[in-house]
Amino acid sequence: MKFHPTAAMFPMMRTEEFAALVQDLRSNGLIEPIWIYKQQILDGRNRFNACTEAGIEPAFREWNGTDPLAFVISENLRRRHLDAGRRAAIAVKRREGKDSVLDRCEAEAKERQRQGKTKVSDPGQARRKAAAMFQVAESYIQDAKLVRQADPNLLERVVEGEIQLSEAKREILDRRRAARRAENEAKVEEYAAGTLEELIESGAKFSTIVIDPPWTPEDSGIQSVMGRSDPLYKTESIEEIAARPVPELADKDCHLYVCATNRTLRAAFELLDHWEFRFVTALVWVKPHFGMGNYFRVQHEHVLFGVHGSLPLKRKDAGTVIEADNSREHSVKPAEFFTLVESCSHAPYLELYGREARENWIVWGEDGVLK
Repeated sequence: MKFHPTAAMFPMMRTEEFAALVQDLRSNGLIEPIWIYKQQILDGRNRFNACTEAGIEPAFREWNGTDPLAFVISENLRRRHLDAGRRAAIAVKRREGKDSVLDRCEAEAKERQRQGKTKVSDPGQARRKAAAMFQVAESYIQDAKLVRQADPNLLERVVEGEIQLSEAKREILDRRRAARRAENEAKVEEYAAGTLEELIESGAKFSTIVIDPPWTPEDSGIQSVMGRSDPLYKTESIEEIAARPVPELADKDCHLYVCATNRTLRAAFELLDHWEFRFVTALVWVKPHFGMGNYFRVQHEHVLFGVHGSLPLKRKDAGTVIEADNSREHSVKPAEFFTLVESCSHAPYLELYGREARENWIVWGEDGVLK
């Protein structure tokens, strides 16, 4: 017996599910009849096949309703254990070149607008209807459509229950981020040296930015601390630092590391807010030797970690403590810090206010030269 095209919207049971159904039929018989519509099986394909496998005579019942689509959806949602992501994928998936349920809802919405039945254009109208039909949140329908547009085969894996919708969406977003990073790296290669303005004009964006602000003595608290002299490098006020074009250089998805002392922590948080990065956590550089201090003898520095957009770390086992020597020139960050950054965050890499060239990085220093 043939299956009605509407029934094909839902996937057949997986091997283990079907085997359990066959066993249940052998033990309890066929409890729910197989629904027939226009001499085709509208609902009950798995039951029909399981009856054949179990050697049981199937029982049929004629369906006389007016909306076979709504009936098939209702029966499958009532009977089958499908998670929200899978239901959304079924609503969005096209089969054999035919429109999906979402496509039909979108076509109906456009027709209502054309006929003047809907006065105001509402792009979410079709999505809401499809979500209600499959009893899921609108966001699931939107995510499933995103996956379908990028990779229909990946959506099919969601429909078949091989992967979760959230996994498929994450894979699509990872692909997009990787492609954007590759494009930016190519642009960075073309502008390996020049001014900061020229780098911005190139259109290159960075996935990772490290900034070690040259805080003024008044901001950093290093002035006249137990006889300590002012820094040898040029310093800038918080307002001057905030004016640096970090947003213009940051990719849509970007990691930002802002170095700070105890005294400049508040200002560092203000910089994150000003550049519209979401604070995630703070790293701590622990030094083997005491520094200066009017109260406690300082033995660490902070690095605030912020994110713009959404960009997971490259690894899952990174801690927040960096233990490294502090015998180098004042304020110069240890090699261990940059090793950690490269292991956690993606290229292309940019360091602002850097003092030495570094392989695989664009470094902008106080002389204004990109190295």
